[in-house]
Amino acid sequence: MSIRREIPPMLHVILVLALGFAPAVCPQAAALSETTESPSAFVRHIYASYSSKKEPDVLGKAAGLYFSPAVVKLIRRDQTRTPSGYVGKLDFDPICACQDSQGLKLMDLRVKPSSNGAWAALVRLDMPGNRKDVRLTLVRIANQWRIDDIREKGKSSLREILEAKN
Repeated sequence: MSIRREIPPMLHVILVLALGFAPAVCPQAAALSETTESPSAFVRHIYASYSSKKEPDVLGKAAGLYFSPAVVKLIRRDQTRTPSGYVGKLDFDPICACQDSQGLKLMDLRVKPSSNGAWAALVRLDMPGNRKDVRLTLVRIANQWRIDDIREKGKSSLREILEAKN
């Protein structure tokens, strides 16, 4: 014997409207969810967002669209521990490994499986007068790709910076 439940007509209308407006309310979420089928599409979308007039808010409210929950937790902890008017441990944008992303271009991207289901995205970035090699560690969270760590060649990783005691 099965019980069939009907959705009340008004609730059905509300759900349809809410789902229809979701991309308009949060276009970053809609765009990132469309590109999560492959790790390279996810990374390409992130760096393409730097070419728009408004830089992505990777450390603000939209952090969860870019980073794993563990990294978002570390970012938020650093922000809450930093006194008002001061800059925390992240005085730069970790995704571009820069303070000013103007002119940022993704020059090369190689993605390969890493360990424990993670993937490594090896990124070459070009900015006016500066070229950087960055390694993103990507993990799959709720069927979507997220950054779990970032390391610029020869420097501490994002997690190492955020987990440091001082």
